[in-house]
Amino acid sequence: MRDVHRNGGLMNTHPEIWNKLREILADILGVEDIDLQPETTAKNIPGWDSISHIQIMISIEKAFSFRFRTGELSQLENVGQLVERIGRRVAGNE
Repeated sequence: MRDVHRNGGLMNTHPEIWNKLREILADILGVEDIDLQPETTAKNIPGWDSISHIQIMISIEKAFSFRFRTGELSQLENVGQLVERIGRRVAGNE
């Protein structure tokens, strides 16, 4: 995985994805002002449990018009990796 601090950091590489992901999380979890960072995990966000995880992933698929492949999500360790995966999928690189 690339260095998240290089060239302005991962937060600046996909601002539209980060913004949409914040909207999705706020909508599903009912929490405004979620502080998402590349290293954020579900454990860091109140209410992000197994049921809401499924809802979040389905909402991501709808918002970005693609479907995750079987086993693809289990490889992701944090939100930064999720954003990178979404970016590659949207760009057609995966």
